[in-house]
Amino acid sequence: MLTTESTLRVTSKAGPLVYALGDITSFTMGGIPEIQLEVPVLASNMKRDLLAAHSGSMSTKPKGEDRIYVPEHRELQLVPVGRGGGVGAVYGWKFPSWAVWLIKGRDYLVGKAVDKVYGKPEVQEVVWKAEGQTA
Repeated sequence: MLTTESTLRVTSKAGPLVYALGDITSFTMGGIPEIQLEVPVLASNMKRDLLAAHSGSMSTKPKGEDRIYVPEHRELQLVPVGRGGGVGAVYGWKFPSWAVWLIKGRDYLVGKAVDKVYGKPEVQEVVWKAEGQTA
């Protein structure tokens, strides 16, 4: 989906108030770490746009400036292989097999899945302040 990388708004003929993040965008490498960086930007920009639409018409320009997404294109991947090791790359560095097992290989981080789905321990409501604006 053609998406403006800096604001996460869809640029096709989908219409106003259409946003995208994650694997469906035209610029992402995919993965949870990248989505975690995208969510606060998308939420802030969506909130501004919806408040502007609620206050008048879609032609009303939201107050303040868009929150800008800055992508992280360095590789972050840990893959357990077998019972005692794995392969990994973290921001350009090779990760030793035993360290992949220590971090991820025992339970594949399944225990953290529920917290990620429900936004814990991160704050669930995104609050972003710009000059003269509370979003």
